[in-house]
Amino acid sequence: MRAPARVSVTAVLVGALSTLAPTMAAADPAGPTNYESRVSSIEPAVDGLEVEVLGGDAYVQVSVPPGSTATVAGYDPSGTELYLRFLPEGTVERNEASPTRWLNDERYGAEVPPEASAEAPPRWEVVATGGTYAWHDHRVHWMSPEPPGQLDTGADEPQLVQTWTLQLTVDDQPVEVAGELHYLPSPSPVPPVAVLVLVLGAGVALALRRPTAVPLLALAGAVAAAVVGAASVTGLPPGADSEPALLILPGVALVLLLVAVAIRGRPGIGPRLIGALAGLPLVVWGVLLIRSLVVPIVPTALPNGVARVLVAVVLGTGLASLVAAARLLTAPPPPRA
Repeated sequence: MRAPARVSVTAVLVGALSTLAPTMAAADPAGPTNYESRVSSIEPAVDGLEVEVLGGDAYVQVSVPPGSTATVAGYDPSGTELYLRFLPEGTVERNEASPTRWLNDERYGAEVPPEASAEAPPRWEVVATGGTYAWHDHRVHWMSPEPPGQLDTGADEPQLVQTWTLQLTVDDQPVEVAGELHYLPSPSPVPPVAVLVLVLGAGVALALRRPTAVPLLALAGAVAAAVVGAASVTGLPPGADSEPALLILPGVALVLLLVAVAIRGRPGIGPRLIGALAGLPLVVWGVLLIRSLVVPIVPTALPNGVARVLVAVVLGTGLASLVAAARLLTAPPPPRA
């Protein structure tokens, strides 16, 4: 492959990722974090009522038993602002006139339109069926990207950040849900970083000695990324956002690998280069979750330790594949016959 052709292959891939970028951004998905919020009590207890926090501290999930009605109060101190209501057949409705509805669009609060008011007549919109719904609730997490000043982020023990309460009404009975938000100590980054270094070193050595094996290297990373991506959306209820890039980027890598296999009989470095460039979406994917290597909670259905190791594998294989691609791009073309 001539130099202009090599540049064209790279430019097409980068352009494709740039085009996909706007569509891959989710509204506000849960991310790796040190914060964990837990329900400590529900008073009085109601049979079938379930309340939990997802993603460490990202979403409150409420499940109401069939046949029951329930409402969730908004942030207005009066306690009269209606935010959500659960109907007996399982329909969940959100009050579009509630300021809480708009504030909850983003983790740290979003702009409230002027027509929204706690005193305004409710405007109900269906947001879920099945009696379960999740939302960002600013009462259960810390409302700043910076940790509280009183925290010792290097401490070895969990630290209480704040307590919180939610006010519900279930079948006309007031119910108070109480909980605590803790800051968890960071795990040792040595195991995942060691995996990253080992995978990267072995991958680079393999890419330099056997360039034809690079697609297998990228395939391993794409499979690991797809496993974590699938685990990140498993069991998410209505209202909880996922990060589509965690599934789209492994898919892009797999498509490139399929193309490389389909044209593997062609002369030149084209097939090998396309296979090696599958490492680019894997590296982008790894950057999205790179904090997983140094924080205790990774928002997936996988055990946190397993997720951290898989993120390291994806980064290692992606970077090694890009090393192979760089070697192919900079290698002098073979002499013409």
